[in-house]
Amino acid sequence: MIAQSHAAGRSVGRTSAFALAALAVLHAHLVSSSPEDGEALSASPPMIRLVFSEPVEAGLSQIVVWSARDSLEIRVRADSTDARTLIGDLPHLAPAEYQVDWRVLSADGHPVEGSYRFTVRAPAGAPDTVPTLGPPAAHRPDTAGHAHAAGPNIAAGVSAVLRGLAMFTLVALAGWLVQMVALGGAAPRGAMRTALLLAALSTALLGAHFAAWLWHVTPGGRAPDLGAALGTGPGRVEALRVGLVFLALWAIGLARRPWIALTLALAAVLVSGATGHSAGISPRWSIPLKSLHLIAIAVWIGGVAWLAVAALDPAAFGASASRVSGMALGAVIVVGLTGVAQSALFLPDVPAVFGSAYGRLVLAKIAGLAGLVAFGAWNRRRLMPRLDESAGQAALRSSTRRELALMLAVSLVAGVLAYVPPPS
Repeated sequence: MIAQSHAAGRSVGRTSAFALAALAVLHAHLVSSSPEDGEALSASPPMIRLVFSEPVEAGLSQIVVWSARDSLEIRVRADSTDARTLIGDLPHLAPAEYQVDWRVLSADGHPVEGSYRFTVRAPAGAPDTVPTLGPPAAHRPDTAGHAHAAGPNIAAGVSAVLRGLAMFTLVALAGWLVQMVALGGAAPRGAMRTALLLAALSTALLGAHFAAWLWHVTPGGRAPDLGAALGTGPGRVEALRVGLVFLALWAIGLARRPWIALTLALAAVLVSGATGHSAGISPRWSIPLKSLHLIAIAVWIGGVAWLAVAALDPAAFGASASRVSGMALGAVIVVGLTGVAQSALFLPDVPAVFGSAYGRLVLAKIAGLAGLVAFGAWNRRRLMPRLDESAGQAALRSSTRRELALMLAVSLVAGVLAYVPPPS
């Protein structure tokens, strides 16, 4: 078995050790194959049959078979009796050593790829020599259907940045609407206009992320296939989230009903719990934890944004700050607890926190959270007692704007984290 690469959404392992690979639950992995890894066949096989650890989508899958002479991308179809199995019919293969390169979509929405080799022996009586392949890194041709190394990295990088920006605007929208609905008809001037801007940005960024994700998961050399993407669980979740926030935009811009928009925005936040690693790692626990984590972040970011930019009446500024501070304190506790619980599910041990890219990004998020807690403590102890002065209100607004900028930076780290595989 040639090593199964795992970078920016690719898994590492050896399908020659199928029993050990079955212990990994982070992504789809190859459980068995026909022909088998390292098998020497006396005749050309009629098909390639790959069985994975979880259902995979044939429309977003690719199988390429190549030898020292040439390469061939074969048509992939799903096994009608087993959603975990992919089948590709083969033409007659001449005696040679062959490598099978496969690429599928995992449950967490990340593409997973790997490869293995088999040999078709020469007929009886013929010279027992067949063309062989050298090391895969030196002899894998671009014609094998793989993108250049920079291609997947660019797609994943764009998707990660868009994901971070989109989630920031989505949770800010939900949190902003929480403040508006809590005040009823007493929302300050311009609050609806800000909500409309956040809804428009959320719709545009989530739509752009969906497009970038589709580019990222589509096998190299193909045009993105929206129909195939909507046939997958991750694709349907992405589309549902875009649809919900678009309806929230309608509820704000046309219906002028903040409570309807809040319901739709919160639904989009909850749906986001089923995206990324939580969809593939202990989903029974990690999806609810992530949804609760995001709801708490929405309350926190929305409150900070409210103090930072809302046109609040100076006479009522203190009451608004006290309300937001109390809500933020509860939200911080929930964010911290759910974040620790998710990290415990995704990281196998303490060394993995420091010894993996995923763990180091988690540490960066923790550092950002610590900075935000420090902002909150400063605001609560030093600035809120001075809110009866106009200078105190200006200082709190300035502090919350800096806090909001740090929240955006942490959201971008979270966007990258979603595209970095946890260690198995």
